[in-house]
Amino acid sequence: MKKSVEIIGLPIVSLVDGEEAGTVKSLVIDAAEAAIAAIVVEDGKSYKGAKLIHFNDVSGIGESALTIEKKSVINELAKVPELEKLLEANVNVINTKVLSKKGQIKGTIIEVYFDPETGKIVECHAKSESGNDFTITAKRIYTLAAQITVIAEDNEEISDKPAPAVKPTAAAVAAPVYSDPDVPASQPAEENVGDAAIKDATKKFEDRQRTFMIGKKANRKIVTDNGVEIINQGEEVTDEVIQKAKAAGKFVELSMSLQ
Repeated sequence: MKKSVEIIGLPIVSLVDGEEAGTVKSLVIDAAEAAIAAIVVEDGKSYKGAKLIHFNDVSGIGESALTIEKKSVINELAKVPELEKLLEANVNVINTKVLSKKGQIKGTIIEVYFDPETGKIVECHAKSESGNDFTITAKRIYTLAAQITVIAEDNEEISDKPAPAVKPTAAAVAAPVYSDPDVPASQPAEENVGDAAIKDATKKFEDRQRTFMIGKKANRKIVTDNGVEIINQGEEVTDEVIQKAKAAGKFVELSMSLQ
């Protein structure tokens, strides 16, 4: 197993080119698969936009480096729209509140452990409200969202069925909600007790994100796919700019292009 802190910051080495291509800046989590979907690359050229590596293109993750076959597997954000949606969903897992499916806050996740071969989440380490550490295995995870991780009750596992987390969309506020297939559609599912908490948490996250971005200056010009300017280099981000970026599918590009 590898924990996230052991992956972030590793140098990225191209085996064919025989040189360092950057470092691991962050991990892109696919909530539906409960796994690493991609690696965000820090190469000292963030002014040109975000760059990513599909996890399938990672050759290995060791103690000293993350290896790829060649530098050409590093993609610009604009060329991988499916990863842009996952970036915007912003499912980081760490620091999310742990919510039981009956609606009880259990604590906060402090670390995530992954299988270095598949990228799948193996377990999460969390701290309870009283300060005690506890472990959540992957079999107990129902839903991963931007601010909430929903888990089974203490005596439950979901080994007989896949975690029914909804695939994240481009809208960060569209937090996945668990729906139990064993509960008839005419009856309210027990898991819906925590729905309000999830929606409230994601709304608060979006508000904090907007507050953080407003007033920051763009380090490069950002335009729509049709060439319409959203913001010019050196201009300040306003609420109007954020709305334009969201409408054009350029919100993640904007958020990663601020001074």
